[in-house]
Amino acid sequence: MLDGTEGVYVDGSIISNAGVSIARSVASNVDVILVDAKSGRMDYPNALSVAFGAYATMQRDIVETAMRDIYFQTLEERSRARTIEDLPASRIRYVRPGKLLAPDVLAFGEQSVLDGMFALGEQAAQSGFSPYDWQTFHF
Repeated sequence: MLDGTEGVYVDGSIISNAGVSIARSVASNVDVILVDAKSGRMDYPNALSVAFGAYATMQRDIVETAMRDIYFQTLEERSRARTIEDLPASRIRYVRPGKLLAPDVLAFGEQSVLDGMFALGEQAAQSGFSPYDWQTFHF
């Protein structure tokens, strides 16, 4: 909910590389659709693809660290709660899509590509979200 308007909000790393911390500050429930697929072999045929692979690895680490941070923030707030009314209602869940959502960088400005990514994310969300805890992504 933002300004009293309930709905689905998406941040494609425009405001923050990991919008989950922003989402948690304005929403009681945070559902995250991760960009990287559940599994799959990555092929790096040239140096440019290696660079993009390294960037994707850094981005994944940023998001996973941010999710761990908001999880521990929620636990800490719960430990300070004195009454049931003080308990934060935060729920943190995630889903990994069946295939990679990230487009070719050069195609990122094309609306049809963005629409396709959003559709894949919605499809992944329909399969159900998993509850997040600090052991979800290993250090």
